Amino acid sequence: MKYRLGVTGIKKVMKMNGKMFSGLLKPGIATTDSTPMEASRYNTHAKFNPHYNMKMYKAHITMIGEFPLYMTFTDGDAHDSPELVDHIMTVRKMEPILHEYCLDSGYDSFENHADIWYHLSVIPHIKMKENAVDNKEGSLKRIDHWVNKMWKIGGDFHASLDEKLRFLYEHDRAEQVGMYCRNRSINNQNFDIVYRKRSKCESIHAHIKDNVTFDVRGIQFRSKELYALVNFISYQLLLLTNIQNNVKPVNAFRFYF
Repeated sequence: MKYRLGVTGIKKVMKMNGKMFSGLLKPGIATTDSTPMEASRYNTHAKFNPHYNMKMYKAHITMIGEFPLYMTFTDGDAHDSPELVDHIMTVRKMEPILHEYCLDSGYDSFENHADIWYHLSVIPHIKMKENAVDNKEGSLKRIDHWVNKMWKIGGDFHASLDEKLRFLYEHDRAEQVGMYCRNRSINNQNFDIVYRKRSKCESIHAHIKDNVTFDVRGIQFRSKELYALVNFISYQLLLLTNIQNNVKPVNAFRFYF
């Protein structure tokens, strides 16, 4: 497996599983979040994360409901936000039908709001930072202003709002599109109700760790990512087997043991 497939081959298997989930699932709520993968305290390569108070690596996981589609592996002190673009573009190819995309405040940026809206056709619900304010450039008035200003290159003042936003995104105004999406969250009185739906991802992270070996202690440095991905795929396969056999609840594995 290590020499014939390697990380590249294993990722292809993971994406195939994610594609199968996307085809089997009803429209759902997507989440992306990271979870710690504990390393040995004697590991000279692992980074110490003060939040978790241990040496660790990170597994960044995107899910629909309780079904994990995709994972990336990073150092334990890596920020979550830079991983999101890769996850968005990978999930897009899986063609899921999404109602919402919920993320915590670590992903709060105009670019992330815009990328989710544009590539996945869903309004993101990202927990705002404490200093978040309604941004003037994200207003309908300013959107119309910039579309009209670029009429020479195809801006149509009379187009639908979605068409205007897509035009702006495609003409170097992605940040403004993100401002519009973020303003919607700020002004959404039901935002906290919607955002709470992401809590399931944390319970599934714990469930993965309860059922497969999801740490990297005692594994050679050059093999850590490979083993992490293989264990992630093992969990995917357990779920797919339950779906195939109509086992409910789908994440109950008592029949395996």
